Amino acid sequence: MLLMEKLKIIKSFISIGRYEEFLGNILELSLNQASSYICVSNIHMTIEAYKDKNFKEIVNNADIVTPDGMPLAKAIKWIYGVKQDRVAGMDLMPDLIEYCG
Repeated sequence: MLLMEKLKIIKSFISIGRYEEFLGNILELSLNQASSYICVSNIHMTIEAYKDKNFKEIVNNADIVTPDGMPLAKAIKWIYGVKQDRVAGMDLMPDLIEYCG
């Protein structure tokens, strides 16, 4: 599996890509026999990671950190010029359940 590229927003590294790429990578991670985790990060989580070094390490060590919310998607566009989909947990969960069902 190729790791998703990440870009730094404040002190957090947020994965970038199309919604479908996130979905595919998450499903691929589920097939691995290794421990991994995903963070679904909104702006509040990004600010908490900025303020708390231990929490920042948890977020930044995640295999995938989705930009859950338009503020992060817009920040990626504004800072890096990359058009980024919003990848919300509320959208991912039903799609993942449908795939597994």
